[in-house]
Amino acid sequence: MPIDKKTLKHIAALGRLGLREPEEAKLERDLAEILAYVEKLQALETGNVEPTAQVGGLENVWREDERVAVVPHDPKLLKEAFPKKKDGFLEVEAIFE
Repeated sequence: MPIDKKTLKHIAALGRLGLREPEEAKLERDLAEILAYVEKLQALETGNVEPTAQVGGLENVWREDERVAVVPHDPKLLKEAFPKKKDGFLEVEAIFE
């Protein structure tokens, strides 16, 4: 499945990737290969395959919780050290469109 330049630039912008021309060409090829592989997987008949969540046979393998020492901190000092604040909240850069 080919990807046009507009879609490629949009994907790169979402990932905040600053791509140069050679990198764009490589990413375009790589994404085309990945999407072609996904198309092959989608074409497989899986109607008679039993659903499975894992294949190792392990069940309920947990480690015991361990107590660890935590250095006490002052929330006020942490908030003061944050670079951006707005209306009493800590402000971060948006990650969604």
